[in-house]
Amino acid sequence: MTIPTAQGMRFIVNGLGATAVNYAVLVILIEYAGLRFAGVAALLSAIAGISASFIGNRLFVFRSKAPVLTESIRFNVLYAGIALFQAVCMGLWSDLLSLDYSIGFLLITVMSAFLSYVGNRSMVFK
Repeated sequence: MTIPTAQGMRFIVNGLGATAVNYAVLVILIEYAGLRFAGVAALLSAIAGISASFIGNRLFVFRSKAPVLTESIRFNVLYAGIALFQAVCMGLWSDLLSLDYSIGFLLITVMSAFLSYVGNRSMVFK
């Protein structure tokens, strides 16, 4: 599958914004709210990032005109899987292996971005 240049660039911009939201919430939960479990914090921060991602993907990346409820359901099913993937990976990386959660976040985000684009393009915003 090839990524159309303009759409691919919009996806990257939107993804950076949604990732910033996700990471900011993750840091707030761990560093300031005192949440001790990085896997739980990652799941909660993923919800914030997913919300930002849906809005950006619908309006900016794919410029969809389809019914919002239909796309929202498909998007939430896709991202529930991605959020679970991120939470399990973060739990293994940080909680079990005691590795730095920021590095884990970066690695897991790269893997999730690929899953996100493929899923959004083929299942959600078709």
